[in-house]
Amino acid sequence: MSYHGVFFDFDYTLGDSTAAIAEGYRLGFLALGLDPPTEEQVRHTVGLTLADGYALLTGDHNPERQEAFYHSFQHTVGVEAGGEGRRLMIEGTTLFPGAEETRLIQNGDPAAYAGITAEDYVAVMTRGHKDDLTVQAQALKTPAKYIGVIGSRKKTAAVFAKLRDMGYTDADLQRITTPIGLSIKAETPAEIAVSIAAQLIQLRAETK
Repeated sequence: MSYHGVFFDFDYTLGDSTAAIAEGYRLGFLALGLDPPTEEQVRHTVGLTLADGYALLTGDHNPERQEAFYHSFQHTVGVEAGGEGRRLMIEGTTLFPGAEETRLIQNGDPAAYAGITAEDYVAVMTRGHKDDLTVQAQALKTPAKYIGVIGSRKKTAAVFAKLRDMGYTDADLQRITTPIGLSIKAETPAEIAVSIAAQLIQLRAETK
């Protein structure tokens, strides 16, 4: 059986960005006066929220400290980072190993770059609420067989509220599977990828 995937990846979810994430953790911990973790320690936090990753490595569940670490990380290599920070993330990421083709696109209309049919599966993995809203709104306009979204329940609730404001109904939102993937207690990027692939295989088998 032949498979072909088209991935719209806005934050290196489909690449290995562990080295860049580890640098963000290192700088964030130093800013808080903490001993920085090793890259191997950070690898076990990939796929978790920054707050949960911080708590896992430090045992510190203080919301204010978690918030301080979150902003430090985002300012150094995350979505709030400037040119140098984005360079660290780009250079510290191995993008799309084995991919046949990569394209730079505008995320306002991803369907324009790949015809999405009733036999296609859409997996949404963006950097935050704004991009999630844009891509999910576009995905709901297609007849896609599956629309899966990676992200926390908090982010999902916020995006769904805005989609309702845009006129999408509860029936529309029921087409979206979130959190994405089967529940197999996945932690690493590879395990999360396996859980997502397994869910797509399960759906294909159930809808033959």
